[in-house]
Amino acid sequence: VVLNLLVGVLVNVATLVAEQDQEESRVALMREEIGDMLASVGVENNLISPENFQELIIQPRFCNILSQMGVDPVGLIENTEHSFQKRGGKMKVGSLQELILQLRGSNVATVRDLVDFRRHLLRLFMRLEEHLLHNSMVGDVDSWAMAP
Repeated sequence: VVLNLLVGVLVNVATLVAEQDQEESRVALMREEIGDMLASVGVENNLISPENFQELIIQPRFCNILSQMGVDPVGLIENTEHSFQKRGGKMKVGSLQELILQLRGSNVATVRDLVDFRRHLLRLFMRLEEHLLHNSMVGDVDSWAMAP
């Protein structure tokens, strides 16, 4: 009985190690392929401009990589827009690659993700409240969402 238990544990460990190796290989391949594609769209000094990203996102090869990684292209576009704004209009290649890894559908939500989401919602509600107080419900109500 003990021997069967040990064999089961060893098989489970071997399976987990193999899965981790496959994941590391997928990530390394993704980083290499995206690096090659970024060079082809004119990325300089390891910084991606919004224009570089627009050229990249329309390439079928890039969309295939996103699909293989389980990343929603629309979600990536929305998140990169925010990232470009936060970083002054340019993003490091490594930051884009990390963003892609963070947006995989296989990832589970963490406490940090929930805290970040809560912080974002609070800022959004504060801007809405500020807009409503200053404009007394007169004018373009949708403009609060576009404020920096």
